Amino acid sequence: MGLWDLFIGVLSFVIFVAVTFGVTVPVQGIIVRFRANYTPKGVGLHLGDPEDPEDVQPVLSQDPRVGPVVNSLWAMYQRVQRLEGIPGLYKGIMPTIVFTSLFMVLAAVSMDASFTSHRGKYYIPSGGFLGSVIYATGAGILAIPTTIITNRAITTPHKLDFFALKKSIRVLFTPYERKKPWALWLTPGLMAATVVHILWIAIVSRIFRALLIPALADGIDNIDPNQPLDVSLVGLVFFVIFSSASTVVLCPLEVISTRLSLQRNHFADLAGAPAQAGEEEEVEYAATEDVIGLRSEEDPYVGLVDCAKRIIDEEGIMTLYRAWWLTMFTTVFASFA
Repeated sequence: MGLWDLFIGVLSFVIFVAVTFGVTVPVQGIIVRFRANYTPKGVGLHLGDPEDPEDVQPVLSQDPRVGPVVNSLWAMYQRVQRLEGIPGLYKGIMPTIVFTSLFMVLAAVSMDASFTSHRGKYYIPSGGFLGSVIYATGAGILAIPTTIITNRAITTPHKLDFFALKKSIRVLFTPYERKKPWALWLTPGLMAATVVHILWIAIVSRIFRALLIPALADGIDNIDPNQPLDVSLVGLVFFVIFSSASTVVLCPLEVISTRLSLQRNHFADLAGAPAQAGEEEEVEYAATEDVIGLRSEEDPYVGLVDCAKRIIDEEGIMTLYRAWWLTMFTTVFASFA
């Protein structure tokens, strides 16, 4: 290969990566904000006893909602564009690039997979059983800080400098998390949600694929183009139905993971720790209005089940299915990989 061919290859790869991140990062940011937006039902008051004016009791009403009410991804995009502009759409790009590169390296090392075949932190490349176990384990470990750092970078109202690592760490993490980084893996419920999500895609989905369409048991990537493909139409239809139905399980897990990843860890020994001397006041994108509402850290979710129950009680069950159609599309696509 000549220098010119090498240059063209490198240039093509750089353009491909730039276009990919240029499109996916804003989309990811909109989805994270949409799912993270906390919109509890308004609390109204009613008289319990008409004869007793002091017998006033709170009741949960359907309307109005508290906080920014955004009912679609497009509406969230418009809100981000209005309050934060183009820079706001690319919040989280640096951790996205870093962690995507780490997952690509993990896939290449553990399963001898192509760098260009990587499709996300929950995608399991085709390979042997041992390689799959190694990759799934590594992905599970990396998925926790990936989700936390990326989602916090996207939703923070503060402007983060791409290369001011120390300042960004101070903004994204509590004093306790900075002192004990392993606390990220102990974030209540987040590990459980991540493990269930990965196991569903890596094991449950693959078992159903092997049973319903054995010819694609190893994924589309390993199909021999020189051999006829024997696929049962009935099995294919049922597998697509199963993959689509997986949205019922996976979408709530994604919403819950988003909420839990934004719930910062505070402990009594460092609660309310004063800022270090010389720290500058952080600059915000929109000083007068927040893009999304976040649940108070004074009353945190205590686990996966608690998070699901509170979302249903406070915001309604459909909150767990925000952007469900996107989960369904990506799940069906990934199920054949």
